Amino acid sequence: MLADHGDAQLVLMVGDQIYADLFNRLVPVGLADTFEEFEERYHSAFGSPNIRQLLAHLPTYMILDDHEIEDNWTQDRIRKDRDKRLLFNLAMGAYMSYQWSHGPRFADSYVHGRAMTGDDKYLQQLQTNQLFYDFSCGDYPFFVLDTRTQRFLDDVPDALEDNHLLGRPSLHPSEPGQLDRLCAWLRHMQEDRGNIPKFVVTSSVFVPNGVDTVGTDSDAVRHKNDSDSWSAFPSTRRAVLETMIEHQVQNVVFLSGDIHCSNISRLAFSAAGQALKSYAVTSSAFYWPFPFADGDPAGYVHDSTAPQTPDSFALLDGTHTMDYHTWAFTQADNFARLDLHPDSAELVVQFYGADGAPLLTRKQDDSVNNQEERLQLMPW
Repeated sequence: MLADHGDAQLVLMVGDQIYADLFNRLVPVGLADTFEEFEERYHSAFGSPNIRQLLAHLPTYMILDDHEIEDNWTQDRIRKDRDKRLLFNLAMGAYMSYQWSHGPRFADSYVHGRAMTGDDKYLQQLQTNQLFYDFSCGDYPFFVLDTRTQRFLDDVPDALEDNHLLGRPSLHPSEPGQLDRLCAWLRHMQEDRGNIPKFVVTSSVFVPNGVDTVGTDSDAVRHKNDSDSWSAFPSTRRAVLETMIEHQVQNVVFLSGDIHCSNISRLAFSAAGQALKSYAVTSSAFYWPFPFADGDPAGYVHDSTAPQTPDSFALLDGTHTMDYHTWAFTQADNFARLDLHPDSAELVVQFYGADGAPLLTRKQDDSVNNQEERLQLMPW
């Protein structure tokens, strides 16, 4: 990889860098429940010659997902089970030692270099360390979300509106939470840097949704509630998308992993959002030996406007919608390379397999080849 991609500016690892829990639901090996066993997982993952060479030569930014702790982790578990609290503390100790320790801190955030007025001034205060962070590379801004340790599936069974992906809603402007900070970042980046591409890194997939979550009947709601992706958190998703529309935030790109099925999505908005350009790129996994277990492309919506998978998302009291079209599905072990071309206002995406060769995928025009995909953005 380094020989062919040594000109890369950074590497993003967006969760499941280790499997601390059962390696597969059907294969009971690899369960970590002591700090030493968590450490062993990191030594195994980061100690191989190839990964050591990569980490030594390229700036690498990381964030956790569930398998750094436990499959489908939500923060509710520590309230319900004392053993889960101990597990969480062990997992976080190891995560902060092996991943968080070399990442940006709140002191590095853009908020300290920007004049803030009104309630925005509270964004410059953070009293405890958090796992989410923001940074810039080549003037391109990134916001890396913590979608695990502030994830709550609250108390109403099979209800969605009380689920919160980025922490519970703040109750006063002087106490901004992660969601408030993300929405403020979107506003500020558009105000300060115009249409420059803005990358939101989320270990949980923004889109596409699972086919089994389509609809509003009780089965669909139950599947949404069981989902590990943003479909289980409509309140959080709505706040982000409405911020994009209301403040005309251009060229937002969501970067995800998790689902063992890479793909590219184009988001489309109605009414006042029609001019917005936005995409989601999912790349997963570096290595996964059980492709039969999950990640089947047929399990994900390809077109949210198709009659068999209607999945439009209502915004602004039903006056607007977000739809999406998804392609380039692959279950092969892979990584994605993203290149920005300001002259043509394009984001170029290419998926590479474990052998370093470009992967065969279906493109926007329905051709199937191993060529790069060129995504049109608004000029910046």
